[in-house]
Order: sequence, then C-alpha cells, then structure tokens
Amino acid sequence: MNRFVPVAPVLLIALVFSLVAPVAAAVASTAEEFLNAPVWYLEYEVSFTSSHSGTTPGGWGAMPFTSKLERVFSDTEKLNLRSGGPGALSITTMMGTADGSKPSVADQQKMATKMMSMMDHTANWMVGGAGLEEDATDEEIAADSKPSSPFRIDYTRVETGRNLTDEMGETFDLTVTTTLQGAGQVLVGGFGAIFLEMDTAEKTYTLALPYTFNAASATAQQEIVAVTTYQGKAPDEDRKTSDVPFDLFPSGLALDQGANGAQGGAMLLRGKIDPAAGKISGEQTFQGHYTESNQDTPGTFVVKYTLR
Repeated sequence: MNRFVPVAPVLLIALVFSLVAPVAAAVASTAEEFLNAPVWYLEYEVSFTSSHSGTTPGGWGAMPFTSKLERVFSDTEKLNLRSGGPGALSITTMMGTADGSKPSVADQQKMATKMMSMMDHTANWMVGGAGLEEDATDEEIAADSKPSSPFRIDYTRVETGRNLTDEMGETFDLTVTTTLQGAGQVLVGGFGAIFLEMDTAEKTYTLALPYTFNAASATAQQEIVAVTTYQGKAPDEDRKTSDVPFDLFPSGLALDQGANGAQGGAMLLRGKIDPAAGKISGEQTFQGHYTESNQDTPGTFVVKYTLR
C-alpha cells in the first residue's frame, strides 16, 4: 500500500492560502498602522565636514591655505500633527508649480481628483509642539521655544605666505591661523520645519529635515593668530579673538542642487518603507558648500535618522 496519500490540488491551494493569508493580513495591518499613526518620534543627526586647500590672492602676494571644518548637531522631535492625504511636497509636485506660477483651472481639477484618490494610502505629519498635547504643562509648552539641541563645531584654517612684499618693498613670511571650537545648545525645527510624508501604495516616504538652526545668541570664540617674520628679525605675533554666533558660521552654508536636495535650509530624504521593521531609519549623504574668503568651499552633509 502506498504510504503517501496525494492531496487534491484544491485542498493544497486552500492549505497554502490558510498559512499565507494571516501573514499577508499582518503585513497589511502593520502598513496600515504606519499610515494611521497619530505620532512619529524622530531622532536625527546632521553633520557637515570639509577638508580643503587652495590659494587666496592678497595685497602682498598669493597665500596658499588649508582648512578643515566639522559641524554637527542632533535633535529629537515629536511629529504630532497628522493630516490624511498628500502633504505640501506632493501637492507642489503634482501642481508642477515649484516656480510659483499658478496652475490652470483644468490642472487644478485634475489635481483635486488625484488627491482624493490618494486619501486612503497617503498621510503627512509635522511638528505641532507641546501645545497640541491635552496634558501639556505651561513649562513644557515654554520649553519648545528654548534651545535644547546639542551642537558642536571645530574649524581650523592655516594660510602661509612666503617671500611676500610689503608697501616698502621688503620681503617677509606670514602665517595666519584661524581656529573656532565650541559646543552648546541651539534651537532646531519647530512648526513646519520638519515634516514626513508617506505613501503606502508606493511604499515610499519623504522626510524633510533642516540643516540650519537658530543659535539664540550661542557663540564660540574665534582666534586669529598672525605671525610675521622679516629676514634677520624675530617673528612678530598678532593675536585677536572674537565671539562668533553659531548660526552665522560658516557663512553661505547650502546644499548643492541635487535630485533629493531642497534649498531654503532644508534637505529632503527619500526612501522605501518596510512596515515589518517597525520603524523608518537611514543615512543619506549630500554635497554642499560654504563661503570662505569669497570662495565656495566644498563639503559633505551626512544625515542619520530614525522614526519610530
């Protein structure tokens, strides 16, 4: 007698479906939980680093230089202002009016129809602040407007000139060293500065994060030491110090134009959602620059983030 009993195809399909269906339902439920979450908790870090060398023209002659910059801040936020449907970024993309032009009536009607069709699988979140919490205290609401995000900066620039000529025709060597190191608290984010959009049909998300902040008068001491040496004479040192606000240094900090980048003090982080992971996390890199001695100095932004 045959010890193995064949299973009818219909019964086999039913058996497979009975095993797969709960898993599919669980995944769908998790995706739905992602979309319907009233709050997302965000942790992120933004760093900008630059290592550069070049030559600066000067009144006495060319000055080769090297510079290094590291600028890092981190923050935690509660995205507790949720709206169903596409957010501002998706709407702007659908309108195709990033240049500020007004869409035609026909285009507006098409957009309205498309937005309605997206309502069941898209949502967006912003930082609403403690003021949206029913049990928030006055102290918690006031704390929203106080600097609380750790920040640090480390900058060094060394310019070296050899056989320069002064106004009297004498030659000399000059070394100028500029340093700026500091750490403190800055104010990042706030209403509208950070937002998250999600599309569970496309399994995509877009997270907008700032790379600028309000230092609220927090400063670091900048020191400039110039050492001048004339032939046959002892070096002469001139040392100057000044307080520099965190949000004013470096000047001209900006993202380079790119597919994911957004100007105006924010960057756009795009990715695929994996509901099974129970969170959204990633690390993305952007090219950027800042202004130094009237020259664009290149650097790299690195953003690390986790949403739960």
